[in-house]
Amino acid sequence: LILRGSLYYNPKQLERAMKDLHKAIQLLPDDPAAYQLLAEALLRKGNTADALKNVDLALKKESSYVPAYITLGDIHMADSHIERAVEAYSRALTIDPNNFDARLRRAKLYMELNDYPKAVVDLDKAAKVNPYTGHVYLLRARCNELLGEKEKAKQDMWKARVFANR
Repeated sequence: LILRGSLYYNPKQLERAMKDLHKAIQLLPDDPAAYQLLAEALLRKGNTADALKNVDLALKKESSYVPAYITLGDIHMADSHIERAVEAYSRALTIDPNNFDARLRRAKLYMELNDYPKAVVDLDKAAKVNPYTGHVYLLRARCNELLGEKEKAKQDMWKARVFANR
């Protein structure tokens, strides 16, 4: 049911996903994945209050469940709580320093905060984890450009083009 609930994530089948995830929670009340996925579904519907309740339940079930911290960061982003989102992604990275999604999301937040040196650090680490993602290089090129690192920005743009076609 958890897998089936996560498969129906397209907008037209979100209700079915939520129904399956509610059933999964009834059958497996101690599984953090069902709560976390339900939180994601609720977030997609724009219901951040209930999404937050479910992600909190997931973290009570397993305090080191990285996907729940990423979803928590996404919820805080949706509510425009940037610093809380940074904290949530940072917590995910404390548990799993190689988590690409948390690394990329936090880098984007640092960019929004105009903290380009921190964004570059995260983007460097994201590129080491997943070196074939052109988007990482595109973001890093933008940061390097804003930091006055024109040659680095040029190299990153070249990499972004190379990996965008893969």
